[in-house]
Amino acid sequence: MIVSEEIARDWLLAQPSPQVADEALCRSLTSTLGVMASLKAEGRFPNDAPAYRVVTGCEFEIADRENIPAAIAKVRQAMTPATQDQCEGWLVMLQAATARRQDSEATSAVAYALYTAELRQWPADVARAACERLARGKTGSTGPVWFPTLAEVYRECDRMGSTRRVMLSALERGAPSPQLPFPSARGRPEPSESEKEIVHRSAQEVAAALRATAEAQVRAARADLPSIAGKPDETGLTPEMRELMQRRSS
Repeated sequence: MIVSEEIARDWLLAQPSPQVADEALCRSLTSTLGVMASLKAEGRFPNDAPAYRVVTGCEFEIADRENIPAAIAKVRQAMTPATQDQCEGWLVMLQAATARRQDSEATSAVAYALYTAELRQWPADVARAACERLARGKTGSTGPVWFPTLAEVYRECDRMGSTRRVMLSALERGAPSPQLPFPSARGRPEPSESEKEIVHRSAQEVAAALRATAEAQVRAARADLPSIAGKPDETGLTPEMRELMQRRSS
């Protein structure tokens, strides 16, 4: 069932974690549409952060391929982003929980715009979870928790939000191409006899005009041809032919 963006967002933010939302989405696809996802994950080992796994591939078992568009719509709903106000609120929380240098108001405004735009590229629950995770800092770290760079925000969102992106991409690749109906299947009424006569007469008029144009072009071409009157010389040219060649070369 297709719901409004607001309802989809509220459902996402009511989930305990993005992983729980992913699992609920997969169960819903299977139970309502017969679309079963098989996910492939790979490890990531950054130098400055703990290792983590990210979904990089997905294969589907689909009972009825006609359900693919509905499955795509369901996954897209699960990717509903947060509002701008929600993202800015999470960034304020993140700023309050971390250490950072004092920036000017202009620089801060630019930074907020960049971070907000990045967070809104991801599902609402992923954006919120990323900010909360970054506010707590690295596991086992005893040093200060610094305000994250934009790259760190992206990496955290990618870690938790890759599942739905990969699922959507796989479904869109497997979606059947839309088939355009034949003209007779578009509900277009059969033309009447008078309409057919008008079309036939117009076609005849166009054909006659084309024949007249072609004949006029042939006559013009013949008028420009050299006369074959007169005795040809040893090269096979008549005096009229040679005169015409001289006029064209001058």
